Amino acid sequence: MKIISVLKKISKLEKVTVSLGVNDDEGKILFKSLNRFHPKYIFIRNKTIGVSLLNLSEFRTNEDYLVTVSGKNSTAYYSRKCLKDGYIFRILDPNKFQTEILTINSSQTERQGIKMAASYLHHLNYPDNHHHFYGGLFLNNELVAYIWFVEQGEMVLVNRILGHAAHLKKGIMYLLFSSSIKFILKQKIKINWVMYDMFFGASEGLKLFKTRLGFKPYFVGWKK
Repeated sequence: MKIISVLKKISKLEKVTVSLGVNDDEGKILFKSLNRFHPKYIFIRNKTIGVSLLNLSEFRTNEDYLVTVSGKNSTAYYSRKCLKDGYIFRILDPNKFQTEILTINSSQTERQGIKMAASYLHHLNYPDNHHHFYGGLFLNNELVAYIWFVEQGEMVLVNRILGHAAHLKKGIMYLLFSSSIKFILKQKIKINWVMYDMFFGASEGLKLFKTRLGFKPYFVGWKK
């Protein structure tokens, strides 16, 4: 019965094609990672069924986006609240905030019931090229949350998004994300999609968070 239920969910997914505009080694690596066969279900591709996407082509401004994620306990609600509380979004160079980022990463031993991976507990050499950009949320000039995007073709991928445990109940992650969308929409690049990993397999709490941000599950065909 569980298999039948899953198949029904898959059959209802909207099918989309996302172009990655592959023209360098980073693009080739990303395309291969998204399109390789699933390690457990070898008859399907790794990141194709139930991909968590936000369709940015539906919005011209950040206000257009916030209208779609408004209401009680919504992205719009928490974004307004955090702004009033003094939180500020800035684009940042993560290599200059290594200590602060490690403090954020280690502020909880688990996220969504999963132990923090060792890679989050050491300094990284964050890439500095046109594919990668980073945003941070600050309170009194202290970094309390950050997000790492990877741009490829018509998509940006949420590579990492983390906030300090002491601030999470304030709703800071909603302001962090909505401010990031505002920044992306203001750029002169054509981004149609934001990807935030998968809906299928995510915890219920993470699914709720993604839904509040406006993400939906899709059946994706990746195009070079």
